Amino acid sequence: MPTKLRGAADERELLTADDFLEWLEPGRCADLIGGEIAMHSPVSVRHADLLNFLDGILRLYVDRRRLGFLYREVVAVRLSARNTFQPDLAFYRAARSGQIRDNHVEGSPDLARRAGGPIRMADRRLIEAAFPLKQVSLDSVHEKNVRHGHISTLHIWPARRPLAASRAALLATLLPDPGS
Repeated sequence: MPTKLRGAADERELLTADDFLEWLEPGRCADLIGGEIAMHSPVSVRHADLLNFLDGILRLYVDRRRLGFLYREVVAVRLSARNTFQPDLAFYRAARSGQIRDNHVEGSPDLARRAGGPIRMADRRLIEAAFPLKQVSLDSVHEKNVRHGHISTLHIWPARRPLAASRAALLATLLPDPGS
């Protein structure tokens, strides 16, 4: 139920997260901040390209390692009774699957990104605390030794292209320290 806020200049209704989630429909991009709706402006082509790039890299890594769930901007994240937002990308560890509802996710994501910048980031990153160097090295060696069925085998390149290591380093800079 909306709460009426009376001030000297105007009278406004503050929405609850439940009211907002009921109002929110597919294709409508907005956040609920302190009980008030903040509409999003349409995205640019550059924004969409950057989001597609980040989603592709993160989804490949998260799905291959079965780390959890990665959602695009269509999922609302309920932070409190009067705060709900739609990040461009939101990652939840697999252990938090109980917080996923039909039309939103309860609680702050483990990683949330707006293509223009961070929404919420922990102080320490995975790359600083527990980067799986041995596993990344093994994946890089395997990637180098692929001899058939991969586009990189059409020509023997003089320099290695460590894609596995590059992807792992990029993801490790985005993910929070699991110990924090």
